[in-house]
Amino acid sequence: MKEKKEINISIILNFIADKLNDIVWLKVLLQALPVIWTTVILQIWRPFFYQADGSLTKLGGGIAIGLALGSIALMIITGLRSKKDKKDNQMMDREIDSYENEIELRKAITGAESTIEERRNRQLRMWIENNRPDESLCSFVDQARNPKERVNTALDELGKCFEEITELQKDEIYQSAAIAMVNTNSPKDPEWEWISQPPPEGTATLKTLLSTNSAFKAVASGEPFVYANDKIKASSEGRYALDGRDNTYGNGSIICFEVGEQIGKWKIRLIISISTYGKTIVSIGDQSKGIDEKKVYEDKIRDIIVKQFEGEIKEDLLWFGLKNIKERDRKNRKR
Repeated sequence: MKEKKEINISIILNFIADKLNDIVWLKVLLQALPVIWTTVILQIWRPFFYQADGSLTKLGGGIAIGLALGSIALMIITGLRSKKDKKDNQMMDREIDSYENEIELRKAITGAESTIEERRNRQLRMWIENNRPDESLCSFVDQARNPKERVNTALDELGKCFEEITELQKDEIYQSAAIAMVNTNSPKDPEWEWISQPPPEGTATLKTLLSTNSAFKAVASGEPFVYANDKIKASSEGRYALDGRDNTYGNGSIICFEVGEQIGKWKIRLIISISTYGKTIVSIGDQSKGIDEKKVYEDKIRDIIVKQFEGEIKEDLLWFGLKNIKERDRKNRKR
């Protein structure tokens, strides 16, 4: 019971301290009252507050005691508030340290997983390069592995990850991916095709994306990552081309990056786009809280989320290559 009473008193005192911090002029006035009393009021109305023998009258003494008690109470409240602020700051520092440690740990785990996946993919790549897969194996890959379906599954999981770290719902995050196989011995413009489900109505076609200042074109031209939290700003800077859906729903964000693999002379390129409409990944409210959109992208999006899926997607590209290289070679021989 006593502990509950102490907690209630603490809450009341912190509430008063908060109000005083909000009303700065009142806090300054209360802190200055003892000084005003002793240096101004007593000197101006000295005969009114002092007796003939130089001692304070009952009224003067009462005011002096009241001001002294008020000053002590104010110091206690301010002290308690300072103590609470210090405790809160220490807790915040610990949370920041914990957050940064968690990020570093996730980066380390993701890096280790990427190393394992890269070694596995290297073995698969070498086997494909040194062997000629027959029709039965290609059929097995198509039905049992189904690279396109596996890529789409990865895209779905990417969407769920973005839902977790933003205020967006999964149906507000649109993922799309286009794939191309390039013969490095006979370089020409890649023939891109959608590997994901058809993009939603109002989005640009591949032909439009490749002929405008789109994020897709920037990545297709060799830029590994494109991230714009503010599409409208990026468009004004020539780094993004607004599509019909942008014009309908308003500002959003765009993330575009490439995952690639190579089997012999064939380079398999996959460009993934993650787009939002009407809402940005880092909201204006978060920016006002000091949340750095660049840091969010680098720490969470690029180094953790994208990296987490990269190894699995590369494996899917190798299976896609195994299934399609034989057909591409056959077409090239007919030309």
